[in-house]
Amino acid sequence: MTDSHLTLLIDTNIWLDYYLGRKGAADAAAAVQCALDHEDAIVVTPGILKDVFYLVGSTIKRRARKEEGSLSESSALVANEASWACLSSMQGLAAVLNQGFGEHLEASALRPKNADYEDNLLLATARNAKLDYIITSDKGLLANEVVPALAPAEYAGLKR
Repeated sequence: MTDSHLTLLIDTNIWLDYYLGRKGAADAAAAVQCALDHEDAIVVTPGILKDVFYLVGSTIKRRARKEEGSLSESSALVANEASWACLSSMQGLAAVLNQGFGEHLEASALRPKNADYEDNLLLATARNAKLDYIITSDKGLLANEVVPALAPAEYAGLKR
């Protein structure tokens, strides 16, 4: 077990598992709770917030269409409110990092190592903010050589 406080960027896929009850929901919830229990700082980016907002809403709408045959106005409103509730929850749990042109340039410079611009933008932001870990289930981020990355269960195991 480590007693030092860490700073963690929690990736979009972990938040989606956490809020939507997807396959990795238990590990995502355990990682978030572990960070809170050990007073590790959680951070996100504006892009993560945007993606979670959009993907939570679109997932709820897709599920409603499948169950109801179409999307009712009330189901659309529920999806929108759920998206806002997730953002509110995230803002209570995490600090939001700034991203700017410098991170864009660094993300572009990482292209020879990784073709995924969005991942590179997270890596550049995490490196500039001197974060300890990215918590993710993204195989590309887990294998990167720029910023250490851990799967949620690995992080929780690190803190035991």
